[in-house]
Amino acid sequence: MILPAAVADGDPDQAEIRGINYRETYDYLSDNYEMAVSREEFLELYESAAADLYQRAELIPGSGSCSPTCGREGSDSPSSPPVRGRGSNVSPSDSTSTLTCC
Repeated sequence: MILPAAVADGDPDQAEIRGINYRETYDYLSDNYEMAVSREEFLELYESAAADLYQRAELIPGSGSCSPTCGREGSDSPSSPPVRGRGSNVSPSDSTSTLTCC
C-alpha cells in the first residue's frame, strides 16, 4: 500500500527495506528508485498507515487489561497501583517485582 504509492518506477521487495527505520527508508528508496512523492508525503503515508493499524489492533488473548486505553499510566502513577507478578522486566528470582502496565 505504501510502496506502490510512493515509488514511481518499480515495486521494491519488502525485504529490501526490512530493518530500516521508516524515517530513513525514503533516502534509500530515492537513491535506488524514482519516487512519486516527497519525503514529507512518504512519512505521512507511513504514519497514517501505522495509526490505522494501531486503531484496529487487538490485545493478545491472556494479556489482561494493560493496553494504551486501560487508564493506567504505569507503576509510578499515584492513581494506579502497580501490577505485581512475573514479566520480561522481572528478575527470575523475584516473583513479586513491580511491573509497569501499558
